[in-house]
This record gives sequence, C-alpha cells and structure tokens, in this order.
Amino acid sequence: MKTRVKWIWPVIALSAMTAVALLTPRTGLRQVVRADSALPAARLGPCLAARLGLGPWKGNPQVAGNKGAGLRAELADKGASRHLSLLTEGGRPLSSGESEAVQACLRGG
Repeated sequence: MKTRVKWIWPVIALSAMTAVALLTPRTGLRQVVRADSALPAARLGPCLAARLGLGPWKGNPQVAGNKGAGLRAELADKGASRHLSLLTEGGRPLSSGESEAVQACLRGG
C-alpha cells in the first residue's frame, strides 16, 4: 500500500536551506551601533579615532577603520547632528572597552 505524503518534500527542502544558512559563516561588515550626536565632527571624529585606534578619516561621509580589530566607523553630517555608524566584521558585538570609548566620545569626552 502506497502512502501519499505531499508535505514531506517542502519540509526536507526547508530543513536543508536552514542547515546551509546556519553553517555558512557570517562574513563582511555589519552595523552594530547607530547613534546621533550634536557634537561637531571636528571633535567627535578625533575622539573616536584616538580611543578606538582608527586610521585617518576619509571621504564624505567620513570613514575610518581599524583592520586589525575588524572595525569601521562612519560619520555623516545630518543637519545639526552627526550620524555615527560602527560596523564590525561578522557583526561581532563591541567589547566593553570599545563600548565605553564610544559612549565617552558621544558624551563629549
């Protein structure tokens, strides 16, 4: 006697796609911090560079990075405020030291 189970093939296909997605390493830069600040870019940029070990700021929006730490910062003017984005390799969370450095710079320190 033959049992007809039509729903099994979509379940198998979905399971295979899920396994591939979970086993594929996450690479590339992913945004982990997004913040706005009223501080001028001339003050915020150097503070971030000094505390996070970033290279020189380039372009518009301004971009600086630290390849050794897998970190990139983007700083853009948005009218009266500055928009800050921090991206890390594979979306790793910021370390506590990196997080404290960013918070200090955003407070004006």
